[in-house]
Amino acid sequence: MFLVEKNTGAIILKSALDRESQDSYELFVQALDGGGLSDYAKILIKVEDVNDNAPMFDKPVYRLKVLEDEAIGYEILRVKAIDQDSQDTIIYSIGQNNNFSNFVNLNSQTGVLKLAKQLDFEKFKEIKLDIIATDNGKPPLNSTCTVEIEILDVNDNSPRFEKTLYETSLKENSPVGTKVLQVIAKDLDSEHFGKVSYSLNGEDSEYFEINEDGWILTAKAIDFEEKNLLRTNVKAIDGGLPPQGDDTLISISVIDENDNPPIFSNCNMSAVVQEGVAPGHVLLTATLTDKDGPLNTGPFKVEITGDGSDAFAFDQEMRLIVTKKLSFTEKSLYNLKATAYDTKGFSSNCPIQIHVKRQSTHPPHLNPLVITLNTLHGEFLGGIIGKVKATDKDAGDMLRFAIVEDSFAPTLSKFTINPESGELTAQADLLPGLHRLNVSVTDGKFTEYGRIDVDVANIDQDALDHSI
Repeated sequence: MFLVEKNTGAIILKSALDRESQDSYELFVQALDGGGLSDYAKILIKVEDVNDNAPMFDKPVYRLKVLEDEAIGYEILRVKAIDQDSQDTIIYSIGQNNNFSNFVNLNSQTGVLKLAKQLDFEKFKEIKLDIIATDNGKPPLNSTCTVEIEILDVNDNSPRFEKTLYETSLKENSPVGTKVLQVIAKDLDSEHFGKVSYSLNGEDSEYFEINEDGWILTAKAIDFEEKNLLRTNVKAIDGGLPPQGDDTLISISVIDENDNPPIFSNCNMSAVVQEGVAPGHVLLTATLTDKDGPLNTGPFKVEITGDGSDAFAFDQEMRLIVTKKLSFTEKSLYNLKATAYDTKGFSSNCPIQIHVKRQSTHPPHLNPLVITLNTLHGEFLGGIIGKVKATDKDAGDMLRFAIVEDSFAPTLSKFTINPESGELTAQADLLPGLHRLNVSVTDGKFTEYGRIDVDVANIDQDALDHSI
């Protein structure tokens, strides 16, 4: 390692020194004269340090994972570099060409890296940083390591529908399984946190089901006449624990189809007419109903068929009229069929029996009728409540009864009368109070009118408690 120049005594270095390997040397030098005398000297050589070693990180790359919802100030990691030079101080810094340097704080003395800004997995999924370790030598030396931070997703986003209300339409009688509408809720979270599942709830949810793709399908038959507007709620939830969710409303207008024919309110129609009445004479008035919507109902058309049907017709007000003079001797009974058509041609039919009688000379007489009906706690199951009676001096006359259409509409809908017997029937749950009806009786030539009063009284518990 060292040489001594024998003439001058100079100590000469043979090879390079490395203080980090050995920081001192001890030498013994002998001096000889010509007479053979000698002496020894001990020499201590101390190696002074120079900055010939750059600080070195214990890892070239630091890899770690951090949840996106970690709090600001969270300690991510501690980097460490070692410098073999003595007395060197290491300073840590973040490389300048780093797009994410504002998300972290680095302690220049300790190498501790902390979170400085909230992370968001939905914006970026990884952070890469270069950290530089620099010593205080002259000139200073440095080295660099890389920090790779994988950001882990948490369930911090709820699924969201594009709309709060979806509106569409659907034809009634659509087959079960018909696709109605697709709704989609988007969740920005990843993997199972962002996996959305759907369910239905609400008053009309029984009519539908929803699959995993958000398609709403019919689950049962839909009838416009039963319900023409359906509403259901759709709930979307994600895969978190607890799950997050969103709701939206579905409004479905049911489109009417012509699946109901017009129906005669009284399908067993009969009438009495006397021979010789003038054309245009009214025998009866028919009432037609159609459960379909307005576009598939009226105006109705009624055709009469059968032997002798050309003698009768229905006018625009659904009144059965005579179109020509009738003769008892030629034909006393007509068995006909009335067919009612709606605007789309859907039809139903009912029989009509028309009796032709000889000319009367006396009009019928209608007896007034007052009915008192007592109901217990306001409950009435419906049924026959009385009978309208009429007399006619013409022995052979057949009488027919009817409720006159110009009676009070609410009252009219609660009662029916048997055209042959005059029996009056009331519907269930008849409200207390006075109900007035106008009725008619005809012998086929003359028509007489009268009034029926139905007084409905409620017997309550107090009346029962104080009864004898």
